[in-house]
Amino acid sequence: MKLTDDRVETICSMLREGYSRKKCADAVHITRQTFHNWYVSNPTFAGKVDEAEKEYQVWKFEGIKRDCLDSLKTLICGTEYDEVTTETRQDVNGKPYEFKKVVHKKVLPNVTAVIFALCNRDPQNWQNKVTGEIKEEVKSTNINGNLSLEKVPDEVLAKVIEFMK
Repeated sequence: MKLTDDRVETICSMLREGYSRKKCADAVHITRQTFHNWYVSNPTFAGKVDEAEKEYQVWKFEGIKRDCLDSLKTLICGTEYDEVTTETRQDVNGKPYEFKKVVHKKVLPNVTAVIFALCNRDPQNWQNKVTGEIKEEVKSTNINGNLSLEKVPDEVLAKVIEFMK
C-alpha cells in the first residue's frame, strides 16, 4: 500500500478526534504493521502523526475543561431557546398543511450547580457542611468498653450540643 496524501489526511484527522492508530489503519485499509513501518521510515509522516496526537491531547485536557466550564455556566445562569414543532392542520377546505409552532422556553438555573460552583470557587464563604471547633481538654473513663462522659464539664457538653443544633 502506498502512503498517499489522502491517507495521511484521513489518519491525522482521525487522530485529532482521538481515534487509536489501529482504528486509523483500519480506516485507510492498511495493517498496524504498515502504519508502524510508515511511521518509522518516514519522518514527515511521523511528524504529522505526532502533531495530530498532540492536538488531541491538548483538546482532551484543555478543551474538555473549557467545555465543562461552558456547560456549568449554562447550568448556573440558565438558558433560553426556541422549541420548534411542526403540526399538521387543515385549511377551510379540509386540505392538510404543515404549521410550524415556535415556543420560547426558559431553563432556570440549576441550584445544585450553583452550590457546586460557589463551594468550589469560594470555599471560605460557601460550604456544603458546617464546621466548628471546640477546644477543651476532656478526660473520660472507659468502663467495660463503654466510654463515660461523666467527668466532662457541663459547659463543654453545652458547647457541643449548641454546635450540633
